Amino acid sequence: MAHHFAAALALGAIDTVGRSRIDDATAIALTRPRELIVSSDVLASHRAALLKPVDAFYGLWVNGSSRLLAAALSPGFVDHTLPSGRPQGPAGPAAASKVFLAAVPDLRVVVVQRIVVGDRVVSHLRFTGHFTGIFQGVTGGGQPIDFIATDILKVRDGKITDNWHLEDNLTRVPRARPRWAAASSSARAISSRRSAFEMRATVSRYGARRMPRSRAPIDSALKCANSARCS
Repeated sequence: MAHHFAAALALGAIDTVGRSRIDDATAIALTRPRELIVSSDVLASHRAALLKPVDAFYGLWVNGSSRLLAAALSPGFVDHTLPSGRPQGPAGPAAASKVFLAAVPDLRVVVVQRIVVGDRVVSHLRFTGHFTGIFQGVTGGGQPIDFIATDILKVRDGKITDNWHLEDNLTRVPRARPRWAAASSSARAISSRRSAFEMRATVSRYGARRMPRSRAPIDSALKCANSARCS
């Protein structure tokens, strides 16, 4: 997978245009875990070796640094839950970070808790920010982004070799009223919510993905509002 790694490093432009540059040390400091739980059989020296690439990996999501990418991932890195259309290897997180930071320039990553056991590091994460950038040619209107995720990382020889990850799609969907398309709601208001919904459902930390059947209820809501006939 050396070609994937080269492609990832070639994304030096990963440092997103229009985003205030956050240096690597600050990016790592901003993503330190709020709670760290380490198995009693993990020696202090081993813990430091495990966490160094992990710290670099989460710093990457804050500033998109190609240096942090190289420090975090093995050339043979494998994403075991690879989204459709995402390149395998280090090129995957590199591309995803670039896309996400371009769309959400004020992205904040909070590592709520981290568990270290053997050669595995599990992190529970929360991502927040605002869609004020550009995604697929669309400029955001400041819609809030707020979702959680969990990573299981395998570390070997000082680099992350494997990742199993899960993002909570439900937390990317607006928390709407049960009668989301009440007759009193205007088509303009619902259209705005639609944009927020599609942004959250499409952009993920791990690339661009569309949720199956995600548009149906929103299209129905728009039709309802335009016709002023809602059951």
